[in-house]
Amino acid sequence: LALRGENLTPVDALPTGTSVRIEGLTRSQQHNGCMAIVESYDVASGRSHVRLVNGQHLAAKRVNLVAVCPVPSAHSAGSPATKAVPMLIPTGGNPGAHSIDSAL
Repeated sequence: LALRGENLTPVDALPTGTSVRIEGLTRSQQHNGCMAIVESYDVASGRSHVRLVNGQHLAAKRVNLVAVCPVPSAHSAGSPATKAVPMLIPTGGNPGAHSIDSAL
């Protein structure tokens, strides 16, 4: 089995199917804050190809994609709505203490 560049992705590339929020675009600022799904990764360009909820496709750098957790919404009939959910991150010396990471 030969490993070739087109078969490899960087460690920080998001897996296909990941829900993301787009942030920090400078050329296509209208997409900042939009939700999307990762469809593929292009090794040559170093960008993930994502499908926005409106059906548009976009290629974005990893730094512009924030992974989010799908959570149930009262407005949907059993299907999850995608929104950012804070994560509990263990803090220093106290094993029972946690802080909320609101960076998402």
